[in-house]
Amino acid sequence: MKRRTVLKSLFFGGTALIGGIGSWNAYKIFKTPDLASLQNQIPLLNALAQTIIPKTDSPGAGDANAGVYIAKMIQKCYDKKTQNRFLDGLVAIQQKANSRFDLDFENCSDEQRIELMTEAESSGKSLPGSAGKLQKKLLGDSFFGTLKELTCEAYCTSMEGMNQGLAYDYVPGKFLGCITLNPGQKSWATK
Repeated sequence: MKRRTVLKSLFFGGTALIGGIGSWNAYKIFKTPDLASLQNQIPLLNALAQTIIPKTDSPGAGDANAGVYIAKMIQKCYDKKTQNRFLDGLVAIQQKANSRFDLDFENCSDEQRIELMTEAESSGKSLPGSAGKLQKKLLGDSFFGTLKELTCEAYCTSMEGMNQGLAYDYVPGKFLGCITLNPGQKSWATK
């Protein structure tokens, strides 16, 4: 066999392999997401939200039923790429909990949940600089970034979060842009 023929076959075989992997990833990102499955994932979403904002002297995000808000926002307000990455992230974190601890994420201890969430956060970090912007544009938002953003929104706009976690004042009076908080004073319930 001639050297040129071997090199051509290696080049075209490698290109076909990379193209096949690339098309599979493109299919996973741009496919129509199964958003109906999110309604079955609300207990998992509440457990994930409770891990991000745990219960202290005020209720946590899971106690405020943040999972319902997160599911609705993913269904109605995000593009297909982010929806698919979010659903894949839910499946991945549940599979890791099952394989590592033989438990569903909802039944894991706080330490096990934190370990799994730390892993999800580190795996979802984007590249630095303009490469990260391109990555976000092509692939959508990461699972953990979307989850964290929606958990904070759900908690801060819930009745429990506004009244017990934050200091909600229905008629606040004049606006003071920069004030010093006293020790133990709650933050205001504004975004």
